[in-house]
This record gives sequence, structure tokens and C-alpha cells, in this order.
Amino acid sequence: MQNILSTVLFNIMPQILDVFVAATYLAQALEPSVAIIVFITVGSYIPLTIVVTEWRGKLRREMNMADQIKGARGTDALLNYETVKIFTNEDYESHQFSAAIDSYQVAEYKSLYSFNLLNVLQSFVMFAGVASGLLVCAGGVSRHTLTVGDTVLFLSLMSQLYGPLNFFGSYYRTIQQYMIDMENLLELLAKNPTVSDRPGAKDLVVKEGSLQFNNVSFQYDAGAPVINGINFSVAGGKKNSFFCASW
Repeated sequence: MQNILSTVLFNIMPQILDVFVAATYLAQALEPSVAIIVFITVGSYIPLTIVVTEWRGKLRREMNMADQIKGARGTDALLNYETVKIFTNEDYESHQFSAAIDSYQVAEYKSLYSFNLLNVLQSFVMFAGVASGLLVCAGGVSRHTLTVGDTVLFLSLMSQLYGPLNFFGSYYRTIQQYMIDMENLLELLAKNPTVSDRPGAKDLVVKEGSLQFNNVSFQYDAGAPVINGINFSVAGGKKNSFFCASW
């Protein structure tokens, strides 16, 4: 959150103020039409950056989800490698992990493609603005209302505006990525625990160590029942194990 506030206050706001100052100066030093071109260029550049970055945010979420699935697959297979070897599921786990990697690579490709598309669109808007301004300056030079030095002044100011605007896109993307990457943490913090202490709850007093289980059933998803309604007890300090088929 601190990085987001510092980026907005010390990077984005000064750039927006710089655009207004430069456009006002160009309107007085050159022609009002030049200032209009600057406002149109910046007014097209910023919304375009926001719209495409929002689209890239969705792709970023998909890439993060694919990365989490890939990491979970690999971690689960490594932590339970003994079970995988016992039931000879090496090919299955390898196929699942390969599919997770393929999904992540597809999501990563889409994210990189959207990044390159954003750069192309931003460059097109800025070059269109510079070309339009040069046409106005060329017309002023031919009418002797502007000089070649005024044209150089326009190019210099546009180049100075283009640099901060380019960083504006980077700053907005950075803020967007910060917000997306924090979503999982915010969702985790917003969850209510399934087991919580109720008001006036009594402390658990353990008098004996035996455990009694009644009518226990278990089955895998969309599979046949493995354990069906059994009753058993575990004495204190003892361990019980159950062996059954794996689906």
C-alpha cells in the first residue's frame, strides 16, 4: 500500500500537472491548435492505457491462477512421492504436471502479447500527436506566423512529455499488478474461520485419551465408497491404520 501511495503522489500527479503546464505554454508561445493537439493526444493516451491495462489485469489473474495450480501440482507430487511410487502413478502425475505447465505458458504468452500490444498502441497515439503538431507547425512556418525554432520547441516539449507518459503506463501497470497480487492475501484475510470460539464457550477438559468414532464413511470424488459406516475406537497412546483400495 505504501508503494501505491508514493507512486500516485510523487509520480503520476506531477506528470499530469506537467501536461497541463506544457499545453498552456504551447498555446501562448505557438498556436492554440497545438495545445488542443497535446490535450487530444494525452486524453487518448491515458484512457487507452487504462483500458488495455485493465484487460491485462484479467490476463494477469489467469496467469497467477495457472502458476498456483502448477506449483500446487509439483509440491503435492513431491511431498507424496512415496504414495505415487506405491500406486505407480508416475505417468499420471507427470501428465498432470505437464498440463499445468502448458496452461501456465499459454497464460504467460497472452500476458506478454497484451504487453506488446499496449506498447504499440501507445507509440501510435504519440506519433500521431507529434505528426499532427508538425503539420500545424509546418503550416505556421509557411504562413510566417511560426519559425523553425518554434517547431523545434514543439518537438522538444513533446519528447519531454512522451517520456513521463511512457512511465505513466508503467506506473499504472505496476499499481495494477500490486493490486492483483494482493487479491489472494486480501481474500485470505477476509475469510472467516470455520472453527471459532463462541462467546461463553467452555474450556475442553480431557479426562481420558480414548477416541470413539461412529458411523464413519469415506469415498473419493465420483468414486465407489471406500469406508462405509464403520465404528471403531482408539485407545489413548495407540495408533490405528486402515488400508483400502485407491481410486
